[in-house]
Order: sequence, then structure tokens, then C-alpha cells
Amino acid sequence: MKLHVVILTHLLAALVGLGVFESVTHPKPLTTYEKAQRQTVLIDTGETQGTGVMVRRTNREGKVRWFCFTARHVVEDDADGWAKVRSFIRHDGKLVGERVYKARVLVQDSAVDVALLFVEAEPTAFLSVEWAPLTPAKPGDKIFAIGNFLGEQFSDSLSVGVVSQTEVHPSRIRGWPEVWTVVDQISCPAYPGSSGGPIFDMSGRVLGLCVGGIDPILNVYVPVRALDKWADEHGVRWALEGSRCPKDSVLEKF
Repeated sequence: MKLHVVILTHLLAALVGLGVFESVTHPKPLTTYEKAQRQTVLIDTGETQGTGVMVRRTNREGKVRWFCFTARHVVEDDADGWAKVRSFIRHDGKLVGERVYKARVLVQDSAVDVALLFVEAEPTAFLSVEWAPLTPAKPGDKIFAIGNFLGEQFSDSLSVGVVSQTEVHPSRIRGWPEVWTVVDQISCPAYPGSSGGPIFDMSGRVLGLCVGGIDPILNVYVPVRALDKWADEHGVRWALEGSRCPKDSVLEKF
């Protein structure tokens, strides 16, 4: 009996030394990149797949509500105004599962290529983003992005780069869509399925939403300063600042 106790004692000590119990009782803090992945989702309309970024708000009744920013062209062909939001579950970078939620388009605007969705999800479903200041990022600033490269095939892909220039006007390029009125250019790689995904500064704050490009390392995003104006025009400033959102009966009127 004593031998069993001694063996068990040594086994427990070994497990503690390996950090097994510590990893259960004290989970490792998430890295900036892991947090960013948990703030990012895949938008699936059945016809197209893109990327979105999550915002958590609380209404007057104290109920948590989730909202998703994405590119308007990701959801523009969704006739009934509903889409699926898919959140991928990872452990040490490896995909181990996913959760799927219903989402309804509240506001969309082709002039800025931005859409806001209401997502039916439990209070702890995602992590909420922090927005960067309105001051434009500077050329040379390091950034990273999370996007669903080729849709679900390479979900939650991380890419890094720099801000190349600000206030570009890509409509001067033949064949370029006319919708993007205020965009900044980045060298961060992006592929089909990245549209609507967040561009982060190195502190993990969202600088804006990726909307397109003409080369894997020549891409553009709608910056926060453009989102700020867009939010005022559509009466959804609460989605960019503060912690509150309208009650459900008001959201139903959007």
C-alpha cells in the first residue's frame, strides 16, 4: 500500500513538473494573434464566403448581443438578408471544431463596401475587437490580417505586412470597382475569402476591413476613419464605440 502511495506521489510530482495540471487550472494566456483569430469569423451566404470581425454589445435589458462587420460585396447577393457565421475552434493552432450561427444583415452600403450583421449567439461565443484610433496609420507601420483564404479551405489564415500608403484611389485603375471611396493600401497578403476581414495593428487593434486587391500583396482596406463616418450616416455609431446597443425591437426595424 505504501509503495502505491509513493508511486502516486512521484507521478503527481512529474505531472506538475510537466505543467499538465497547471495548463488545466491556469490556461496559457492567448497571444495577440490567437485573440485576433477568436475575433474573426467566416461569413457563408451559400453563394459566397468571406470574413468578418465581431463586436460585443449589451442592450438596455442587460442582454449581450453580437454584431459582425464585413464587406458589403460578401453579402450583397444574399436575397433574404440572412447568412451563416462560422467560428472555428483551435487548440495550439490546430482546427478541432467549429460553431455555426445565424446572422441577419442590418445595414449595407455599396459606396463604402461595408455591411453590419446581427448575429444570434451566446454571450461567450466570440471575443470582441478593439478599434484603432481614427488617426491614419503611417506608411511602414507593421500590420497583420486574419482572413479565410479561399473560404473555409484555409480558414483563419494569418498574414503580415506593412501599410504601403494611405488615401489611395484605385478607381483610376482600368477595371477596378468604383465603390471604394476611401481606402488605404497594404502589402499584407490576401486571397479570395479574405474580403471583410480585419486588418490589425501590432497591438491587436482593428485598423479597418480588407475589401479587395489586384495582387496577393497589393490590397486595400476601408480604414476606421471611413467606418466612423459610415456609422454616423447609418445610425449605428454604437457598433464602433461604447458598450451599449439598441434594444431588440429597435434592431428589428433595420
